[in-house]
Amino acid sequence: MSAYTVAKLSQLKGILENSVQENVKLLITERNVKRRLFNFFFQLLFYSFLQVQTLINQKAIELPGKEALV
Repeated sequence: MSAYTVAKLSQLKGILENSVQENVKLLITERNVKRRLFNFFFQLLFYSFLQVQTLINQKAIELPGKEALV
């Protein structure tokens, strides 16, 4: 192989390695974003549930048929 071909192949190898590294970083980032979004919505749902429970316990919300449960 000529020196030019070796140089070009080496350059392409570097570009491919960088591309693979960037793709791996993007996949990890995407996974982290999905996990953070899931955690956020789960915490929001749990917090909302706790707020409703608190309001029920403070008798701010009257549920129909609650007398039958007590």
